[in-house]
Amino acid sequence: MKRTPGPWRIDDKAAILCILAPKSSVAVVSTGWADARLIAAAPELLAACEKMLRYLVELAESTDMLPQSWPMVAEAQATIKNAKGEDI
Repeated sequence: MKRTPGPWRIDDKAAILCILAPKSSVAVVSTGWADARLIAAAPELLAACEKMLRYLVELAESTDMLPQSWPMVAEAQATIKNAKGEDI
């Protein structure tokens, strides 16, 4: 799945809220600031989740625990795959 790379920002000077990437418009949000902020933060949220997941997996492996045995690790892996459009 091809994604528009971040960072994304909110164009609050328009009559509507637009989420903008460096070279394109990502989304037009008509539901308000809260949704616009969440959408604009999506690339950074995904990157932070991937980084945290890698750390947790490394921690689990260094303590001989299977990371899949941690429900939050399995949930994070599934959510990241879903966000990237990968088969779960």
